[in-house]
This record gives sequence, structure tokens and C-alpha cells, in this order.
Amino acid sequence: EGIDWRAFRDNGRPDTNGRQHLIALSNPSAMLTQGEGYWLIRKNSFAIAKPVAMTPLGRDGALGVALHEGFNIISNPFELSVPWTAVLAVNPGLTNARLYNYTGAGYDTASALEPFKGYYVFKPAAVPSVLRIPYPFFSSSAQQNSPAVEWQLQLEYRTGHSADKLNFIGIAQAATDALDALEHHKPPLIFRHGYLYFVRPGWDSARTFFSDDFRPSLGEGQEWDFDVSHPDRTPGTIGFRGIASLPHEYRVVLINRSNTVPVDLRADADYEFTPTSEKSKFTLVIGTSQFVAGQLSRFVPERFMLMANYPNPFNPSTTIVYAVSHTAHVRLEVVSILGQRVKTLVDALQSPALYSVNWDASSDAGAGVAAQGRRLDSASGGASG
Repeated sequence: EGIDWRAFRDNGRPDTNGRQHLIALSNPSAMLTQGEGYWLIRKNSFAIAKPVAMTPLGRDGALGVALHEGFNIISNPFELSVPWTAVLAVNPGLTNARLYNYTGAGYDTASALEPFKGYYVFKPAAVPSVLRIPYPFFSSSAQQNSPAVEWQLQLEYRTGHSADKLNFIGIAQAATDALDALEHHKPPLIFRHGYLYFVRPGWDSARTFFSDDFRPSLGEGQEWDFDVSHPDRTPGTIGFRGIASLPHEYRVVLINRSNTVPVDLRADADYEFTPTSEKSKFTLVIGTSQFVAGQLSRFVPERFMLMANYPNPFNPSTTIVYAVSHTAHVRLEVVSILGQRVKTLVDALQSPALYSVNWDASSDAGAGVAAQGRRLDSASGGASG
């Protein structure tokens, strides 16, 4: 209360979900560093009235900006735009580094440092702790060379107010099983946006979230596991862009690990879903029909099972997960403690898979269950076939 704005710097810590990488500048007299960027949260308009003094350049015509390990917020300290390729040309250790720009809905890549704007960039441990930003005396013709890619898919996770689109998988001869130039660390989660990422602790045990996962060969097929998180658990869509570039003989199937009904992405490349928790796990399977069938068999439940609903108690809704081990007619009902049927949630023929269904505490007649009584006992429901 009484605070009109707050500023934060990023210390590069890997604990993305804990927000411990953001450090508030609580002291009004805290020093701002030229070349460093900040998050600014404001209620009203904000203007910096005091001119910024120019720091003398080094002999190489560049300004040095201190970096820490992990993600850094940097800014352009000059009044002219600086091409990112020009920065990479004088910082060999960052040859394939992406420059991230926040758009208001999520991250996008930037090709230049615009005057006095902030950007994210990742510094590996082995890279020097000073970033040289050259003054743009002349236009730069430097080019950023990326390894050749045979094909790639772009994964875009969109919700009502956010878009996480810089996620890629694919095949490239230069790719390895280890972290290489084709893969990039995932920028930190900002605010309550949707967030899609690949968890690869074998690549970096401290910072395990990545935006990309490329393989050297597809062979008979490959699997890609990835996670999606959204703190608000609002409906969203994962779009898979570039499927037409894959050889036509390969199937492309998505598995939502909380609802293992296979999704044929060649039929529809946009998968809409409502998260049942803050984190959802997915498996993308690409390969021959035989390979895909073999991989999908791992997701077939061994027996009929009704799991505990989440959350419980709940308000206003809860998600019920159940397993179907073989093709059968499934009927799932919510009954009262007196054995009276309240709501029929499922009454259909279903194939072997793990399913989830949402109950909004309404009855078959449309009436709502009292809020104080909104608790489910999984023993009161069942799946039969």
C-alpha cells in the first residue's frame, strides 16, 4: 500500500518456480548499473527524468557489462541500435546465444539491442563474466551461423493471456545426446504465464529446463517428454508447427500423461486441454506405425482403477482420474453418502487408456452441491466394463 512501483534485478538462480531469481531493489537509493536490465512493476506512468551519463568505451570500442552464471537481464547502454550478431562477434563464448525480448505475453527472440531496452541472455559457467557490447560506429555484416537442421517442430503453448512459443524439437546431423549448440536453456518463468519446457538434468544438473531438444537421427522413431505448467490452470492450446515437413510415413502422436488417449497430430496439430494441476506431463511420439504402437502400449493400464480426485476438498471444481485396462462400457457416477446418484460423469464405450474428467459440483438436474459438502470419497465411485 502506498507503493507506486517496484524494480527487480535477476541474479540468475535456477529455481525458476520459486521466483528466488528476482531480487527487489528495496532501497530507493539503490544503484542502477549501466548495461544491466531490470523488471519494473508499476501502477501508473513512469518516467526517468535524470539523464544517464555515458561510460567511457574500452580500446575495442565496446562497453563491458558484468554477467553472472545463468540468465542475465542486459540492456543497450547506447543511443543507437546494436545488432546482436555484432555482440556475438566480439564474445566468442556466446556464439549461439539467443537474445530474448519480453513482449507482454511471453518471450520472443530479438535480432538487435534497441536503445535502453532490457533483454535476457544466458551465460554458461565457462564463458567470461564480462559481455562486450560494441558501439555501432558502422553497420555490422556479421552473420550468426546455426547448425543445419533436417526438420524441426515448433511447440507453442497459448493461454488466454500468454504465449510460450520458442520451443523446438527436431533432427539434425550435428545434434548429440549431450547439450550442444542446438539446445538452449529456458528463460525464467515470468508472472503467471503458461510455460512449456524440456526437463533434461543430464545436460545441466543445476539448470534443468530447456527450450529445445534435437536428435541426430529419427531411425524407427523417437520420444520427446516435455512439461507444461500454468499456475492458474486455465484452458490452453499446444500447437505443433511444421508437421508437414516430416516424412509422410511417420506417425506423430501426443500423449497427455494424465489422459493417455493418443492424439493424432497429423489430423489436428492443435491440442486443447484444461490442466488438472499446475504441471502437466506430455510425451510426443514420432516414428513408424510399428514403433508408435509399441510405445503407446506402455501407457495402457493393467487394470481398472479409480484414483483420488484433485483437489479435495474443492471449490468450485475437481478432477477425477480413472484407468481403463481394456475396451469396455464405462459408467462413472458421483453418489451421495446416502447412496443417491448426484451426477453421471461418464457413460460410454472407452478404449484402454488413462482418463480424466472434471466435476463442477453440479447434479444431473443442474443444481449445485453445497460448498461445505464438496468432498469426494473415491470409494463411492467406480469404473466397470
